[in-house]
Amino acid sequence: MSRSLLRIVGAAALLGFFLVGFTPLVDLLGALAVPERPAERAEAIVVLGAGGVAPGGGLTDSSLRAAMEGVKLFHDGWAPLLVFSGSGGELRRTEAETRAEFARQSGVPPAAIVIAGPVRTTREEAIEVRTLLEPRGIRKVLLVVDGPGAPRAIAVFQRVGFEAVPAPWSGTVPTDAAPEERITLLRSLVMEAIARVYYRIMGYV
Repeated sequence: MSRSLLRIVGAAALLGFFLVGFTPLVDLLGALAVPERPAERAEAIVVLGAGGVAPGGGLTDSSLRAAMEGVKLFHDGWAPLLVFSGSGGELRRTEAETRAEFARQSGVPPAAIVIAGPVRTTREEAIEVRTLLEPRGIRKVLLVVDGPGAPRAIAVFQRVGFEAVPAPWSGTVPTDAAPEERITLLRSLVMEAIARVYYRIMGYV
């Protein structure tokens, strides 16, 4: 590779880093990717997996934030049932079980909580939740999901028979966010774009 080409590549990389880390570009992309907040009530709130359980046994930051959003929606009266999904692991309690315990401590009645079995993908979550809610006659759900993943999650749940409404808990960063936060958001947007292509090829959406 010639020196002139190396300079061009280096300059492009620096420019890209500046645009991502120090301008609102990624903020705008995130805002476009995240659906609006729910404007209608549903029969159940479904909190999708978001990071699993930390090594110490507690929830990761992202999983806790999603659980808190689900609890808030429940207390605000958006739906009478709160369903927790999530990954398994080597620890005694799964992500869903740990979230359910958090919800009970936050004042959600145990009878209003449904715990899904451990799952690995959004499609597995949709199938597991359908197994739990179909006998109850529930079709309309609020999906608490990370912002960039909301459109794909909505499409997957609709594919298995739900009427799904997005309730994203992330996907934007404040205007004074650090460059690391914007880079993390960009990474999430790129990974989600790849996941959407894969799900479309596999016929999941």
